[in-house]
Amino acid sequence: MHDSLTACIKDYLKDVPKHNFPYVCVVSMAGPVVNNTIDITVNVKKWGKTDGNKIAKQMGFKSFIFINDFTAAGYGISRIREQDCKSLGDSAKNPLAEGANSVKVVIGPGTGLGQGILFKKEIDGFYEPVASEGGHVDFPVITEEDWNLVEYSRKFIENSNNVENLRAKGPIGRVSVERLCAGPAVPLIYSFMKQKD
Repeated sequence: MHDSLTACIKDYLKDVPKHNFPYVCVVSMAGPVVNNTIDITVNVKKWGKTDGNKIAKQMGFKSFIFINDFTAAGYGISRIREQDCKSLGDSAKNPLAEGANSVKVVIGPGTGLGQGILFKKEIDGFYEPVASEGGHVDFPVITEEDWNLVEYSRKFIENSNNVENLRAKGPIGRVSVERLCAGPAVPLIYSFMKQKD
């Protein structure tokens, strides 16, 4: 494991000939990007806060730019063609069909619940991806079972070895969508359903 992202990049580029060495670098990572800086401690604790401008100077790049991983995913789905898509469900409309100008969303449940929103700009007609930390919104309670799940989740997170328990800094005051719709929620949901029997 490398001691820093810079060390990782150096290792990755070590065999690239000088005449092919990149002068611009764009890297996508999970988490909010603020002033070209990202806090990598969520996934690689020892890397800490990492500044793209400092990496550019250290590596001799003209520029080094961080973007959120779901901004990158948004750029990726902007390249998908209609024939690459399959609708889920009979009533689903293909958002890439001719003339569709609606807002698009890309969602990825993993360690967290990454989200990106794409909106079409009037000035040039291209979609612009915007990263979102939408997974951190409150889980919407609609039914009695939803309420029971939220209450169970608070206790589960506080009293288990679930990854969410390790992240928490005290009692859980609220339950986010991410806590119930991403990878770490699998044992929680399983435990909730099992205790209902």
